[in-house]
Amino acid sequence: LAADLVIGTSTIDVGVDFRINYLVFESSDAGNFIQRLGRLGRHGENDAGVAFDGFMAYALVPNFLAERLFEGEERLLGDGGECDRFTLNRAIRESYRCINDFRGYYKRWGAVQSFKLLYQLSDPKVRSRYVGSRDRFAREAEEVFGVSPRQISGRVRGWAEDWQRQSGQKGGNPIAEEASSFRGASGLLCGLYDLTEPREADRFKTYGLPGVLSNLEIEPWTERGFLAELEQVAQRTGQAIPKGRFNYCLGFMKLRAYREERLNWKFHFPGRLDAVADSWKVQVLDGLEVWQPDNRWVDGINQRLRTQALVAYVLKRPVGEVKRRLRLPMHFQLYPISDEGSIHDATAPYAVAFGQAALLLDTLAYTFKSEGDELWFI
Repeated sequence: LAADLVIGTSTIDVGVDFRINYLVFESSDAGNFIQRLGRLGRHGENDAGVAFDGFMAYALVPNFLAERLFEGEERLLGDGGECDRFTLNRAIRESYRCINDFRGYYKRWGAVQSFKLLYQLSDPKVRSRYVGSRDRFAREAEEVFGVSPRQISGRVRGWAEDWQRQSGQKGGNPIAEEASSFRGASGLLCGLYDLTEPREADRFKTYGLPGVLSNLEIEPWTERGFLAELEQVAQRTGQAIPKGRFNYCLGFMKLRAYREERLNWKFHFPGRLDAVADSWKVQVLDGLEVWQPDNRWVDGINQRLRTQALVAYVLKRPVGEVKRRLRLPMHFQLYPISDEGSIHDATAPYAVAFGQAALLLDTLAYTFKSEGDELWFI
């Protein structure tokens, strides 16, 4: 904080403590633009009584935004002109392409989480103490979500029956567990031991499998070896390293280097995906693999991935088209997936989302209508 010059590559990493007076940033939507521009001018004088006398920002934006803001008769701002914060924010929000807000999620999936709490409050040991609170919560939840506990119970029971029939197991309900989870962690999360990190205690991290496949040079590791190293480092450095965040990791690996160029990859389903995609609903997929011929460690990754039951939503369209038609944010967790009939296609004909992203996608996909070979956005 005492530095005369700080250069950062991320406004998130730099944080709000630094006084920024020159900013170059890119943006993917209106909220992102406003948030990043808002990093400027957040502070007055520093401890020495010195304040910046001006601020400058360069925003890397799509052509359509620049045109609507500064060009033509319909422009909202004059080139070289001045405007207040409110006018600028309104102009940005009106000009940027609209990103879906997922407001349907609460009606479609929020009820599952609330009614799980209601079920837990129905336990005889709890209900006797909180009977008034439980009944009031039941009435309010039913009013807010527009469904009864009986209806939710039927949906949950149906998911359990489907999963048990599919897996041959007598218990478990992955969809209900995902919908009612407060944890929010991805089923594709990996534990990383980062060899590029100079400080030993900071080497233990989590990273999503898609990011690993695209960006990292890794070496598979066992969970036992990872946790043993964590314990040794904690003892050696005298610094506690939380282990709970690694309880749900898909696999463990050593990060040896960052790739200079991203590697292409896709998920692969061992059967046919037509019936899965045509069902237009959240399902549990197992036996998935990663298709990435240039990755010599992919077999080790697939050994773990094949045993994972993942809550998923599959659409019969490529990733780019789904993102465009559903107006998804740039970084929405949607991935390419092929089946046995399309594994060698240059562009995977299906798109898949997992976990919480699958539930979000489900809230939007019902706006799709199939008519012949065309997919219309409502």
